[in-house]
Amino acid sequence: MCAQRITSSDSTSKHGLILLGNSGVGKSFIANVVLGRDVFEHECSA
Repeated sequence: MCAQRITSSDSTSKHGLILLGNSGVGKSFIANVVLGRDVFEHECSA
């Protein structure tokens, strides 16, 4: 599980989110979809 958070100080709301899963299943992608913005970098893995 490797996701890098892209920090930004423009948001004042706080979120709590835990996603569990194997490497390469789309946790970072789903987190970005749930939050509605690109917070986590994600890579396609084969």
